[in-house]
Amino acid sequence: MRSDRAWQPSPRTEAVLQLSLPDGIKACDKQGLDTNRRQKHRLYSGLAADLKMTRQDPNPLPYGALQYYQIHFIVMVQSEENEKMLARCEPITKGSFGRKRVIAVRWTGAGKFAERLQSDGRLTEMLKDVMLEEGQIRVDPQDDHIRIHGSWKHEVKFSFSETMLEVADRIAMHIKESTRSPISNA
Repeated sequence: MRSDRAWQPSPRTEAVLQLSLPDGIKACDKQGLDTNRRQKHRLYSGLAADLKMTRQDPNPLPYGALQYYQIHFIVMVQSEENEKMLARCEPITKGSFGRKRVIAVRWTGAGKFAERLQSDGRLTEMLKDVMLEEGQIRVDPQDDHIRIHGSWKHEVKFSFSETMLEVADRIAMHIKESTRSPISNA
């Protein structure tokens, strides 16, 4: 049964509590009630103005720096037809694990650009060598440039593929022919 009077520490207990607590913090009773019988936190500051919550970022980065990377090949193009250059290449594989191999590739996308890439036999042969490492290749149009990139890779597998560079160069050639405008690789 609880008594009506608030818990009062002995002078020795109060001295131990004050030595173990930071400045400006004092102890309450077990239930967190102060002498006026209002509920409070067990440890509270006598001056509420001294305690301020720090502002938290509304969009925090949950993982910090990620250990994944992606190589982007940027093709600078100023054209009204940029939005028609959206395409994605996915491998068609046979086998599994160590015996897995790419037998064909499938381009999907907007307009005739994906069909143009699908009909290029030399590009298809180059992609068969690259697609097991890349997973998929995307062509993403922006306002003033077009990005060619593969999938995300872990930093343990950090490498640069010259074959992927040749594939990106071949795709950039098709972009140049489709837009009929000056093009530069950055």
